[in-house]
Amino acid sequence: MGRLRDGSSGFIYGVDVPRFRDADGDGFGDLRGVAERIPYIASLGAEWVWLLPFYLSERRDNGYDVTDHTEVDPRLGTLDDFDALVGRAHRYGLKIMLDLVVQHTSDRHPWFLASRRHDERYHDYYIWSDVPVHEDGDATIFPGEEDGVWQEDPVTRQFYHHRFYSSEPDLNAGSPAVREEIIGIAMFWARRGADGFRIDAAPHVHTAVAGHPGAPFSFYDELRVALDEVNADVELMAEVDAHPRQMNDYLTGRRVDAILGFTWNNAAYLALARDEPGPLAGASGSIAEHTDARRWVTFIRNADELDLEQLTDAERQEVFERFAPEGRMQLYGRGIRRGWAPMLGRENRYRMSLSLLFAAPGTPLLMHGQELGMGDDLGVDGRSSVRLAMQWTSGHLGGFSEASTSGMMLPAQASSEFGYANVSVAEEESHADSILNTVRELARVRAARVAHGDDVNVRAEGPLLVTETTNSRSLHNFRDEPERVPGGVPSAASVSRIPREAGGETGDELAGYGYVFWTTEEER
Repeated sequence: MGRLRDGSSGFIYGVDVPRFRDADGDGFGDLRGVAERIPYIASLGAEWVWLLPFYLSERRDNGYDVTDHTEVDPRLGTLDDFDALVGRAHRYGLKIMLDLVVQHTSDRHPWFLASRRHDERYHDYYIWSDVPVHEDGDATIFPGEEDGVWQEDPVTRQFYHHRFYSSEPDLNAGSPAVREEIIGIAMFWARRGADGFRIDAAPHVHTAVAGHPGAPFSFYDELRVALDEVNADVELMAEVDAHPRQMNDYLTGRRVDAILGFTWNNAAYLALARDEPGPLAGASGSIAEHTDARRWVTFIRNADELDLEQLTDAERQEVFERFAPEGRMQLYGRGIRRGWAPMLGRENRYRMSLSLLFAAPGTPLLMHGQELGMGDDLGVDGRSSVRLAMQWTSGHLGGFSEASTSGMMLPAQASSEFGYANVSVAEEESHADSILNTVRELARVRAARVAHGDDVNVRAEGPLLVTETTNSRSLHNFRDEPERVPGGVPSAASVSRIPREAGGETGDELAGYGYVFWTTEEER
């Protein structure tokens, strides 16, 4: 296994716990359900299991509205269940990553309830002001849903700051006491066997300390030092939606091991919308120019809206016109509510985009169900349209739960193109050429490439994206018609996959939305 800072040899598999597998039949997925399916996750070629929030929460924001960071939501299990899950994952060679949600808490967290009472210990745990203070760039994440970033509190008659929902007041991590609390939370889970943490909304964590300009990033140094006392192998991944030139403040030294960035993802959709790889080659070059590209975690689609904030207005409109032409498919003027497979279809273009992800520098990330090409539910409000329950079988509720009803989102309609009658683990296991087995093959190919520790060079040649290391090469065709391969694919090469339509067997042409990997050592 590799470290995230070097480009992990496996990939990260994201699990939305209440929607993955219900082991106790109450309608909620749970930690026992995740543990039950650890062999399946290991079979994919994953190295990490990222558990989305399972902490005590009102679940008004999919668990990101935490009321106790060191307790498990009883609907999702117990601390003993967590310990058992960690133990089983480790036996299968998997690492466990948790969400470190410390930019805000729920407004029902005991800290906030004490803070609004002007408790001497807790009042500065949050950011209070007698009047709203408006600064450039200080805008809500959810325009149209929230009026701003200050909310008047009826108890204190003061205003508290919230970058996200008004029910999620921002923590003041500039306070030494808050920093100590955050570090204590991370150490608690590290002592129970967590192997890493995703720092949620890292740029929005309020770590500034008056008179100390280096303080915002020194917080991560403090966190690293504390975790090293528990386990020096614990890794940190910061979620940062910013330009690559801004990433080295996080990557300096051992502050964080990897960046979950949006640059590659935004460029991928622009390239797919245009049917030409230039934007993705350009983004890959920018990442390599400003940072160590091996330390990026890349993804095609996350679990919320597809946020295209890094594109220009004109570029974003291109993507909207191609993949989200209806108003109900868009969100906040910058994002898309549709799922990955519904936008691209479940045939060659979807498979090609999967291959792009596994060919990219850094470490790939897949959310549960993306290895199947699951759908979406635009009937669900807001950002949760792609948060579907996992589709295990074509039976009752797609094998997610034995319950008669569920308080969580149910799987897609059984009769839809992407529903569990047509798309499930059981169905795809039975077909060697399924999307599921394509993911397994791509993971094997990638692991072999990363084992050599080579940097990755990416460039565009017409409609082809060319990805090279010292001893491997891949080509991806962004058009739906065959494209001649410059020089052809060497006849002696170990071709890992190539669609056989449109001349693929000769090695002279790459099929529409086709892709191919081979080892260049065999050309010599």
